[in-house]
Amino acid sequence: MQNVPVALVVVVVSLFCAPTSVDSAEGRRLAFLVAVTEYSHAGLDPLEFTERDINDMAKRLVEVGFDVVSLTPQRGKTDPKWKPTAENIRTQLPEFLHNRKVGRHDLVLLGLSGHGLQPRGSGDSFFCPADANPTMSDIDQGKKQTPKFPQTLVSVGELLSLMDESGVGHKLVLVDACRNEPKSKGAKTTGIDRVNLGELPGQTAVLLSCSKGEFSFENKQFGGGHGAFFHQVIEGLSGKARDNDQQITFDSLAAYVRKNVPAAVDKVYGAAGGRQRPNQISNVEGEPLVLIPAAMLAKVSPANPRPAPNREPPTQPTAGTNATGDLLGKKAGQERDDNGLELKLVWCPPGTFVMGSPKDEKGRRPDEDQVTVTLSNGFWLGTFEVTQAQYEQVIGKNPSGVAATGRWSDDVVGLQTARFPVETVSWDESMEFCAKFTEQERAAGRLPAGWNYTLPTEAQWEYACRAESSTPFSFGKSLNSDNANFSSVPANKGKSPRRPAVVGSYKKSRWGLYDMHGNVNEWCRDAYRMRLPGGNDPLVSQGARRVIRGGSFADFEYYSRSAHRVEAHPDNRVTMLGFRLSLSSIQ
Repeated sequence: MQNVPVALVVVVVSLFCAPTSVDSAEGRRLAFLVAVTEYSHAGLDPLEFTERDINDMAKRLVEVGFDVVSLTPQRGKTDPKWKPTAENIRTQLPEFLHNRKVGRHDLVLLGLSGHGLQPRGSGDSFFCPADANPTMSDIDQGKKQTPKFPQTLVSVGELLSLMDESGVGHKLVLVDACRNEPKSKGAKTTGIDRVNLGELPGQTAVLLSCSKGEFSFENKQFGGGHGAFFHQVIEGLSGKARDNDQQITFDSLAAYVRKNVPAAVDKVYGAAGGRQRPNQISNVEGEPLVLIPAAMLAKVSPANPRPAPNREPPTQPTAGTNATGDLLGKKAGQERDDNGLELKLVWCPPGTFVMGSPKDEKGRRPDEDQVTVTLSNGFWLGTFEVTQAQYEQVIGKNPSGVAATGRWSDDVVGLQTARFPVETVSWDESMEFCAKFTEQERAAGRLPAGWNYTLPTEAQWEYACRAESSTPFSFGKSLNSDNANFSSVPANKGKSPRRPAVVGSYKKSRWGLYDMHGNVNEWCRDAYRMRLPGGNDPLVSQGARRVIRGGSFADFEYYSRSAHRVEAHPDNRVTMLGFRLSLSSIQ
């Protein structure tokens, strides 16, 4: 991740919709959230580091009782109405407020994450949806600008009006945006310069991440990888912004963020490296607006939590764990299955390894040049590939071709395929499974905040596959029919079933993982690029195609090497392609 300014992030987005809300004397708390990461117009660069800000912030809102709905690229891939386009924003926001029947006692937090712009000489500020066209037309002899395609942009004033028209009593907006960046910084020329005070309805408050002419910075040193503004917002909502009444109000949060963002930016970049001073704009009368009541805050963030006991984590953590530390494993290969699917996982400890293959390795490709990688955090990885039964239990359907109702049903007549790996599943569908399973486990109290079920990064996958080996395969220099389901002759001596097999049918690795070589190919979280990412905790987030690892039942031996890489478009579905889960601290 580059240490560069974020063009615009307007708080905040969830990858799921949490249909719970809290009714109280103060009313309900709701959030409408939008995230945009990539744009169709070449003039708007993709945003790199907003996803973790978005995930952590959204999860915090759900934890403290907000009713959250979101428009995100991920949700848009499964249902077009949730894609963050201009039309969807204009349609879904009023529908959300109408369906909730909001009223004078309710509070709505509007969160937008993406680029923004401020036309020259204009009082309007605009959010850029995924289909935005930022082209401007000069007017008044070039002294002012106006959008040439206004229907593709959404003005902040327009959104405030939609909220006001719904009848909701309290309206909050958090904005993280670069605003009139100095040319010396080499930054983009888009950004929100101001919010028109005349557009603020009654009982409305806005917190901007920086002042005119400043940047909004992001860096891995901000909470392990956040924007400076978002990191302090999340810290504040986690309890640090509580006031004397042991609650968090918009005023106490704004005061905390305004105090800590400048100091954090100065610490990372130095006094001469940049300034960032959040700016508060408010049109609120009466008592401060309460974001998190004292009773809720005491429940999720005790004021004086007791220190954790000095002990080793349990070998088998029990269901209902509520502390992130309790998920840390003790040694490589340690097992757990305390989840609703009884899905088995093994612990992969932190470590450093050489990723890729030496130049003399048989079957290597030019995209396998070796790099050194350090994984600073351990993670849990699925002992097996996700099965057809597990996928159907979460998603409600089985897309597999090698199943009783699949296109290759003739190959499995009389066989029970429930424990075959799920296949013919896209990267998008795999990530949807991860998000839904995470939501289910968190709602059941089995998954603490700070951890997610997701796809392994490419580095995590190869690290786990190698299990401290440096040979082409975790079992040595070659494969045979005892340790993998692949289709190499004569190495496999014709013993491959020429289809997926029940997970765990072959030999397990040193760390207790099955089918890392063969059976079905497996999606990784990373976008593909020719050169392997090295360094600390690498993750390639931007790119049109995704990484596939592991080889399959239909592949020759060298396709199943630990270092072998394949890439495909995220909507690709083939009978050889499935996935396994990683349980990782959120990043």
